[in-house]
Amino acid sequence: MASPVRQGRAGRPGRGQAPSCIDVRAASPQASALLPVPLRELAGMLARMRERAEALCRAGRCPGCPSAVELAVAGDGAMAALNRRAMGLPGPTNVLSFPARPLGGRASLALSSETLVRESLLYGQPEAAHLARLLAHGMGHVCGFDHGPAMDAFAELLEAAGLAYLAEAAAGELAAEKSAEKPAEKAAAQGEAAGEEEGEQEGEEVAAEHAGRHA
Repeated sequence: MASPVRQGRAGRPGRGQAPSCIDVRAASPQASALLPVPLRELAGMLARMRERAEALCRAGRCPGCPSAVELAVAGDGAMAALNRRAMGLPGPTNVLSFPARPLGGRASLALSSETLVRESLLYGQPEAAHLARLLAHGMGHVCGFDHGPAMDAFAELLEAAGLAYLAEAAAGELAAEKSAEKPAEKAAAQGEAAGEEEGEQEGEEVAAEHAGRHA
């Protein structure tokens, strides 16, 4: 896989930020460009999923939760190479999971953004929703689940947490845009008022000049 060229990571949690236990990297600008969300939001979504998994783990509802998660976003070529090397299978896949040993350590995920786009079209599903589903599935494996009803139920909870994060991020961006629009609207209104006042003054001057000529 090519050396990462971009990453999404933050040291201190906050709105739109991921804690330092989450590290998201893109293997190429092309791989990043195909994602339906920016890398920083992708990191935040993955962080929310890990937080949910940690809470479920404390409640005894999953085998274990990784202390940190690395996510590599790649294209189909790099993913096919990794799939062949790690799983012995030909061709690309959507997501690969590499649990920590033991489970509480640092886990890794790999995601093909090309496969993500292709499957979204195939299934008729929004790309962001399919992204959440794939990451939740990958997180299920790094939390110690194998395929089955228990993993499906666990992944659904993480998927819901990830989608909730994206909804909150979108609402925050909308609020920020509206806040930025208010000063511009105020300045425009002030400009219009100043223009009207200037026009009225010019009209009065013309009227006075006209009246003087006929005096």
